Amino acid sequence: FGPIGPAVVSLDAFPDPDNVGLWCDVAGERMQDARTDDLIFSVPEIIEYLSAICTLTAGDIIFTGTPSGVGGSRGRFLAEGETIDSGAEIIGSLHNRCVAP
Repeated sequence: FGPIGPAVVSLDAFPDPDNVGLWCDVAGERMQDARTDDLIFSVPEIIEYLSAICTLTAGDIIFTGTPSGVGGSRGRFLAEGETIDSGAEIIGSLHNRCVAP
């Protein structure tokens, strides 16, 4: 599960990329609430590391993993019909519905 949007913005849109709020609600219940300063490595450190092992180009998206609160640690998993709302400050939020295959 890795939807992106509602807009993709460049790093310069963030006054402080190491202080961005992130959240995820499942069925209206807040499951994750974190900030990028909770990451083990800063955003510039992540970009520096990745740049040393591969070429980053305009439009590349870097996934850093997930904040605490995922289903496995809670014993709660997504169910058909549930809604997932996730977002980041400055960018906005996404709304998804869980459907069975």
